[in-house]
Amino acid sequence: MISRCMAYSPAHITGFFTTENSDDPRKKGSRGAGIVLEAGCLTTVEKAVPKNRRSLSKKIFINGKEETARTTDAVLSKILEDEGVTVSSSFAVPLMGGFGASASGAMSTAIAINHLYKKNLTFKEISEVVHVAEVEKKTGLGDADAITIGGGLVVRKRGGSINYGSFDIVPVEPTKVGYVFFGEVSTREILGDDKMMNRINEAGLKKLKGLLKKPTLENFMNLSYEFSCETGLATGRVMDAIEEVRNNGGLASMAMLGETVFAIGNYASLKDFGELEETEITFEHAHIM
Repeated sequence: MISRCMAYSPAHITGFFTTENSDDPRKKGSRGAGIVLEAGCLTTVEKAVPKNRRSLSKKIFINGKEETARTTDAVLSKILEDEGVTVSSSFAVPLMGGFGASASGAMSTAIAINHLYKKNLTFKEISEVVHVAEVEKKTGLGDADAITIGGGLVVRKRGGSINYGSFDIVPVEPTKVGYVFFGEVSTREILGDDKMMNRINEAGLKKLKGLLKKPTLENFMNLSYEFSCETGLATGRVMDAIEEVRNNGGLASMAMLGETVFAIGNYASLKDFGELEETEITFEHAHIM
C-alpha cells in the first residue's frame, strides 16, 4: 500500500492585476498577467500511522519547519475527511515575495493528496479547490489559475477559478528570469487597503488592455514596470534596482505582491542590490513526481 506521494508545482509572478469581486469565491479573482516559473514547490505527503483514532492529525512543514500554512490547511480540510497526514513542502522561491508560493504549495499538496488517498478529482477540480482556499484566506486571487493553465505568459482576461474565469497564453520563447528578493509583503494587508486597491484596479485595467493590444513578453514587462510606478507599490530600493536594469538594456519590474525585482534580458546589474537568483519561464503543469 502506498503511504507517501510527491508532487511539484511551478511558481508564478504577477506583473499587474485588477480585482473582481463576487460573493461566490469560485467567481472572485483577478484579471491581469504573469509568468509561470520553473522554480516552485516540491511537496511530499505521507499518511499518518496512528496508534489510535485520537492521534490522527494534520501537520504541515514548510522548508523543514512546522507552520500553520493557512491556504494548504484549508485545502486539506476541503479534500480530506478524518485522515491523518503530514505535508512537507520545500520551496525554491522566497515566501511572501510575489511568487504565488501559497498557491504553489497548496496545488502540489492537493495533487499529492488526490493521488495518495484516491480522491479521484480532476485537475480542474483540484485547481478550483486551491483557488477557493486562496480567496477565503486572502493569500491570492489568480496564481492557482495561472499555474493550472500550463505555463508561459498567462493572461487572466476574466477573474475567477479555472471553471469561471477566462484565460489565454501568450506564446513566448524559453526565457531566463533573474530576481532579487528584498523582503516580505503581506498580500492580505494590501488586499484589505481600499485606497491602494482603487489605484491598483485603475492601473491594472489599463495595463491589461495594453497587453491585449500587443501581446508580447517585452510589452508585458514594460506594462508591469508602469504598473509598479503608477500604483506606488514599489519601494525606493525596488525602483533603484529596476531602473538600473533598464538603464543597462534589460527589462525589470516588481513581483506582485512582494518586494522582489524580476527581470529578463541583461539583468547582471541586479547583483549590486542583493543575491541574484535565476530561474526560467516554464511550460509545465503541476504534476505528480
